Amino acid sequence: MKKEYNELIENQLFFGGARDVEDAITNEGIDLVVDLRQEETKEMGYTRIHTPISDEPNELKLSIRNAVDKVLNAYHDGKKVYFHCGSGSGKAGTVASAVLLELNKVKTIDEAMQKTKEIRHQVVIQPSRQKALQEMFNESKE
Repeated sequence: MKKEYNELIENQLFFGGARDVEDAITNEGIDLVVDLRQEETKEMGYTRIHTPISDEPNELKLSIRNAVDKVLNAYHDGKKVYFHCGSGSGKAGTVASAVLLELNKVKTIDEAMQKTKEIRHQVVIQPSRQKALQEMFNESKE
């Protein structure tokens, strides 16, 4: 069986598109789903947090930070987490890159984006999100 989602951190963090949530829950025993899409959806019958990544420049960094914090809090609690946007390429790729940086799996933003793209080939991080990551991680190192 071909999985349409990807494993970011072995046996604990997974990411992809919205259509693959049920498969990830079934296949991986996911404890928490983090939905990064703007639109709110109805109750889904599984444990889910809606924490949208904003498209507004003045809200972008905070929305990324909130999503990363939700993913990492669950991760540190030993939960299996699946995070997703619509297609699993933009917002989910941005959060995946930030998570790799936060967990010190990579040293630079370029390395994080490269590793994320190696894991999930369809990842494309928009320039505005790349800039937000750069600002977030430069600020945290000062």
